[in-house]
Formats: sequence, structure tokens, C-alpha cells
Amino acid sequence: MPVLIIALPFQTQLILKEGVIKGETWQYGTIGIFAFDILVILWAAIFLVTQRRVYGVSNTIWLVTGALWATAFFSVWFSSNRLISWYHVGMLAVGICVMWLFVGWKPRIRELGIAFAISGVIQSILGIMQVLMQKVFSSTVLGMAAHTPEAIGAAVVGTTEGRFLRAYGSFPHPNTLAGFLVICLLLSIGWYLRASARWERMCALAAQGIISAGIVSTFSRSAWAIAAATVLFTGVMIVHYYPSLRRHIIFSLISIGFAASAFGALFYPLVLTRVFGGTRLEVQSVTERLAGYTDARIVLEEAWLHGTGIGSYTLAVRDDVDRDRPIWQLQPVHNTYLLVAAEVSVFGLVFLLLLLFELFKEGIMRTISLPLGSSLALGVLLAVLITGLFDHYYWSLHGGIVVFWASIGAALCLLYGGEKPTGDVDK
Repeated sequence: MPVLIIALPFQTQLILKEGVIKGETWQYGTIGIFAFDILVILWAAIFLVTQRRVYGVSNTIWLVTGALWATAFFSVWFSSNRLISWYHVGMLAVGICVMWLFVGWKPRIRELGIAFAISGVIQSILGIMQVLMQKVFSSTVLGMAAHTPEAIGAAVVGTTEGRFLRAYGSFPHPNTLAGFLVICLLLSIGWYLRASARWERMCALAAQGIISAGIVSTFSRSAWAIAAATVLFTGVMIVHYYPSLRRHIIFSLISIGFAASAFGALFYPLVLTRVFGGTRLEVQSVTERLAGYTDARIVLEEAWLHGTGIGSYTLAVRDDVDRDRPIWQLQPVHNTYLLVAAEVSVFGLVFLLLLLFELFKEGIMRTISLPLGSSLALGVLLAVLITGLFDHYYWSLHGGIVVFWASIGAALCLLYGGEKPTGDVDK
């Protein structure tokens, strides 16, 4: 499983069919086979042979997850492009399989934190290098597309001095990288608190610093706010149950805050631009996001009961809202919950919300018997919940889908994994 976590961000794929509309590339219509998905399927087959069953997790969680997948499955019959919808049904199944493998793995907090910290450090270093070099190199092996500040469609910060590229890591968009790094940061705190030696605690603190700098390098405003909120929330929860760990939490906050501030200071004009906006590109970004909500309202009026078909929202926008809109402007609404409702019906949204509700309920109920694991799990779940309010990649992009279900799987590991149900923290 640690190998899967490290491989998760790399979008290596064999493209079978390029998405094209009116001679232009349609990002959400591309079909391919991801190397990560092959690893997941192979790992699942090995797991079935060696263990066969997963124990401990509430049946309600599995039932609600299955119901969500079923709504996606049946939405295919209402899709204007069934091939794309079947492809997305498969991606959703792989994501759920990732969650299932996490539960079967049952790692301790330390093991889980180390795996995510290593993956997060790799992606952070990659992202920081991209910002410093102002270039994302192309790599078929790593699944990375080339990006430069001058390229149309590149994720940039626009200032009076020009366009500046944001960090992608190996993900298809900086926001996806940012969401993943927030989860890595939270879980690395768990590693630090469970580290068995001084040198290991120093490594964990260093990882937290690098990952926090990586989050800054994405220049994702929502990720900055979510990271700050969830780290503070998790820290307060842990100190509430373990007052003796106050010093360690303070060390974590210092490491995270210092690294983020130091890296942000190097690019303070970009940070100020992202925080206060006002430039043409920032105004355009906000305007397009708000327009996306209008598109979603129109689509939902037509398809709230049965959905447009999973993966076909952008086609519905083209058909029902504006057929003359340029292909590169056909984007999903920046809200996972509205996107789920639009693509697989309000019933799919209900099942997704029920899943999150059940997870939060389990986290709260287990704060007495598993306070450390529950505190970390609730932090992860809170990050997932809020991220879904500001972006669509948890449902629309392969990288985002696997990050979402891996995050849910990590939370379940913290709640049902191999950690002893005790109030003691071994130091």
C-alpha cells in the first residue's frame, strides 16, 4: 500500500481516445488506461486471494457507497455520450476500490503518516522546482504534460509584472495537488506524534515544512485556508485529549508556519495578488466560477431527477446552456456536490452526503476510545468536506477521484485500523 500512495499522484496513462469537439481538444472526453489503476486492480486481486474479506467498517458506509456507485451506473442511460459515462463509472469503481484496499491494509497511524508524508514531500519538491523554474516538463513515464506561463490554459497568477506559473506536481492542475498536500500535511502530524525516536520526529517536522511550502507553491487560496483551518482544528482536538502533547503540536505549528511564511515571502507579490485579487486574471477567475453556478442551475432544472450522466456535465452545458461557447471554456461547476447532483441526480448527492455524515458520526463517536486517530480522521474529513465546496476535481478528474477515495480510506484506517483503542500515546 505505501507504493500505491506514492504512485497515486502520477497520472501515467495510455491514451486510447482523445476527446475532441469541433476539432478542439476536450479534456473531459479523453479516455485512457492509467498505470495507477492497473496497480490498484492487481493489488485488489492479491488482497482477495490472501485475505478475501474486510472487517470492522460499518455496513452503512459500504451500503451508502454502493448506492452512490449505483446512481452513477444508472445515470449512463441518460448520458449524451455513454462511452464517456461508462469510463467514468469505471474510474469511480477504481476509487472505491482504493478506499477498500486502505481499510484492508489497516496501518497504524505512524505507517499511514510516513507513506503520505513521503508522497507529499516528493510532490512538494516537484512543485517547488516548477515554480522556481517557471516550467513544467513533459514526461510520458510520470504522466506529466508540459506547461509554461505563456501557454493558453496554463494555471498562472497574473500580476502587473506578467504571468507566473503555479505548481502542478504530477497532477493535471495545481488545485488537485494542493488538495492532496493538505491531506499529506495532516497525516504527517500523526507520524510526528507517533515517531519512536528523536531523529524520526525531526524527519517528520522537516516533511511538514516541505509540504507546507508545497501548498504555498500551488497558489491555491482555498487550499491555504483549508490547510490553516484543519491543522488548527486537528491540533486543538489533540491537545484537548492529550494536554501532554501541547509542546509537540506547537513544534508542528512552528515548522508549518515558518516554512509556509518563508516560501511565501519569496513570492509575496503573487501571494498578495491571490489574497486580495484585483488583477484581470483574478477577476476573470472569480467571474467564471460564479458563471459556473448559473450553468449548474440551468442543467439541474433539466436533469435533477436522473442526471446528465456521469462525466457528461460539460456536454450538457454545451447542449442546454451555450452551444457557441469555446471548448476550453466548458468546465464543470467548481462545487463537487452540485456536480454530483447534476450528473447522477439529487439521489446521488444524497448518498454522497450520507457517506460523509456517517464518517463524521463515526469519527465523533470514537473520540473517547480512539482520540488521536479520531482527531486526525476528523481533520482529514473536514478538509475533504470543505474542498468539495470549492472545486470539482473530486468527481471530474482521475487524479481528484483517487485522492478523494484515498482520503476517505485514510480516515477509515484512522477510525478502524490497527491502532489500539487507548488514551495513551507511546512516546
